[in-house]
Amino acid sequence: MSSANPELKKRIINAESKVKSAWDSTAASTTPKEPKPPNVRRKQ
Repeated sequence: MSSANPELKKRIINAESKVKSAWDSTAASTTPKEPKPPNVRRKQ
C-alpha cells in the first residue's frame, strides 16, 4: 500500500478511528468488568 497519497492516508486513518470507536462501544457493552454507560442498552 502506498503511503505517498495523503488523501488515501487520511481516509485510512478516518476509517480506522471509526472502527476503533465502534469496537470500543461494543467491548464496553459486552465486558462485565466495565461499568456500562446508561445510553448503551442495545444488547439487553
